[in-house]
Amino acid sequence: MLDIEKIFSLPAPGLLRLANMVILSPHGLLRPYIANYSLAVTASMAKGSTVLPTASNTLVFGVSERAIFSGLRGVNSKAVEIGGYAAGLGWMLLVEVHPGGLFPCLPIPQRELRDRAFAWSDLDSDLDGAMGRLLEGVDSTAALAAGLDALFLRRLNVTPGQRTVAAAMAMLQGGKDLATLRAELHYSEKQILRLFHRHVGTGPKTFSRILRLKRALALLGRGDLSLERVAWASGYQDGAHFSRDFSALCGVSPGAYRRKMSLFYNDPFKLEG
Repeated sequence: MLDIEKIFSLPAPGLLRLANMVILSPHGLLRPYIANYSLAVTASMAKGSTVLPTASNTLVFGVSERAIFSGLRGVNSKAVEIGGYAAGLGWMLLVEVHPGGLFPCLPIPQRELRDRAFAWSDLDSDLDGAMGRLLEGVDSTAALAAGLDALFLRRLNVTPGQRTVAAAMAMLQGGKDLATLRAELHYSEKQILRLFHRHVGTGPKTFSRILRLKRALALLGRGDLSLERVAWASGYQDGAHFSRDFSALCGVSPGAYRRKMSLFYNDPFKLEG
């Protein structure tokens, strides 16, 4: 089994290597659906550590000296504190999934997963067992990444509805509104909403709010812009609207976030651009 020393000493097919985390790249065919595989040391995780919303799922596998714990952090439309869960674990494997990316491997309505936590064995006992055997058997990060790729490639089944939703999300990321989606996709608003709830877990309006939040978070991280300038550059009507929406999604005000930024994790590989 992998341990912390092996994770940080052996070569890895990585996207990024940090002091307490190694981020591995998935197979090219999986990249539209899986953002990355992250191996995180939990001992250095601060109490109150919080993951910010990305309208996506995370498969969580916690490894201690005695056992492997598995779960799913469902489609996150608001911030969620994870420091308590990580306490007592040696390290965690996080399979970070893009918005809409879990449905091709786990075809259940994603709205049912929204802002909820599940035992992975309750959702897919076969994959849960396969993941446990993989984690117990590998001794390198390269072998782990290859094993994860094989598991998810075998399950990948992309439907026409998935392709439509992917096109709709790309349009929203490009700044198009819901009326444009209806016109270009030749779908009614009800049909688009149904597709988003099934494949993504949020509606298109919530998805757009999270996209705008991601832009604001990037600007807040610079530190040289006033909150009013961040609001304007992110597409908010005014500073008050920005503060209300930010607080609703993140649980803290923009100013409080800026003061305690190290407690918040904003996945750089989800909702890029």
